[in-house]
Amino acid sequence: MPTPPPRSIEIAPGMPASGTSLSLGSCGFGLCTKALAYAFVVTYDASLATPVFRVRLLQDDGTECLSSYRTGLVPLLAGRSHSFDGDTLLLSTTPPAKPGVGVQNCAPPFATSRMVVELRHGSVTAEVLLAREFDVTYHWVQ
Repeated sequence: MPTPPPRSIEIAPGMPASGTSLSLGSCGFGLCTKALAYAFVVTYDASLATPVFRVRLLQDDGTECLSSYRTGLVPLLAGRSHSFDGDTLLLSTTPPAKPGVGVQNCAPPFATSRMVVELRHGSVTAEVLLAREFDVTYHWVQ
């Protein structure tokens, strides 16, 4: 029986080290950061015409403090590694109807201890096809 192509999400080199302090600032519609340039390498076992990636930064208790969606990327080809990156994360709110609108989940200064990366297909509300959690701590200040 042939081995199926792998499914994986890996951190690409160059992200800030765990324990780093990073700054939050105004994006015109709320708080965000461009201090965390992120990059990941993704391999998936099926081709996806419209991949969507979500990056979430969480506290120990699971509270989402920052998030970002990346859409409009090149298609993923089955079994081949693809990289994606971004540099803007928005402060999460409840309810998250619009970025920067609602009650902030985390008020600065705060720390996040987990980063979750999700792969979806077609839209930001589609089912999560693949996810990976990384233990990485960042301290956020305004």
